[in-house]
Amino acid sequence: MPGNRGKNENLALAMRTAAGLSAAAVTAYGVYLMGRRGGHRPPATELPNALGLPLRYQAWRDGLCYAYHATKGSGPPLVLLHSVHPAATSMEVKPLLRLRETKEGSRPCLVPEWLGFGHSDRPDVRYDPQLFEDQLEHFLLQRLPGEERADIVGHGVGAAFAAFVSARRPERVRSLVLIEPTPLREEPARIGSAWSRLLFTLPGIQRAFFDRVTRRGSIEAFYRRFFFGERASVPPELLDHAVRSVRIEGASRPLDDILRGRVFPADVMEAILRLRIPLLIVRGTDDGHRPEPYRDLPELVDRVNVRIATVDSGGMPQWERTEEVLGMIREFFDSVVEEGR
Repeated sequence: MPGNRGKNENLALAMRTAAGLSAAAVTAYGVYLMGRRGGHRPPATELPNALGLPLRYQAWRDGLCYAYHATKGSGPPLVLLHSVHPAATSMEVKPLLRLRETKEGSRPCLVPEWLGFGHSDRPDVRYDPQLFEDQLEHFLLQRLPGEERADIVGHGVGAAFAAFVSARRPERVRSLVLIEPTPLREEPARIGSAWSRLLFTLPGIQRAFFDRVTRRGSIEAFYRRFFFGERASVPPELLDHAVRSVRIEGASRPLDDILRGRVFPADVMEAILRLRIPLLIVRGTDDGHRPEPYRDLPELVDRVNVRIATVDSGGMPQWERTEEVLGMIREFFDSVVEEGR
């Protein structure tokens, strides 16, 4: 029967996945028990500055602190947001820094690093959408003086958080650019809560498992699978910084929530539909190398405040098709000025 065949295939896939995860967990725990040379994890302060911009810190709730890069200038501030995944870093938005330069000069640019990533604190807390959205809202309220409004450009899951906060605080956002916002159509792949709990029950298992799945080759394969098309190579500086970032003390702490899918917000499209500010969505067309395979966004086609642009790339078009993406965003920003927003 076709239905039974599908169920059997799903069951077989689940069993293979479970067996693979169990084997990885056992191997990782064995490494932990035997001990490893060079097991020291440097603090976030020893991570190189990915963007080469002044790095500052913002105090937040419960004694936490998150980092952000900042430059001065004139005009509406530009806020750049990186994505959230095991190897995410602010390096992912580096090509977008050129948006600071305008015909009038340089505009202020702010690049926060999410809690648990980059130079920010990496506490042992629940990493869920509420945490990241609250951080972004706090950042905008703290760093935008008076009634100043920012142009926000977000990538991946960071773009999804930006959509929610923009809907929550429209008075702080002049325009919004979402590059490959995730998730929109399908829930990202995850392992079940039971397997996640199994993986991290034994002492040290989380860090050991994290070390196993974040080796350089694994990170490069991850970038190739989800972000870069067949004709593109993973930029060495992007890969190098990701490898260094995952070796910082506390880097494994968001992993449990990522694997369980708890970092991914629900109803992102609903948040987008609530927006009234100018919105540009940039997506790649190489469905085999993007986090989500959506092609059409029919809910947004007739909305006067929304533009949708496609790029011949995978899930990180700002790296793979930099000039094309920058041109699209600059044209969008110019239209926002012309419309008097």
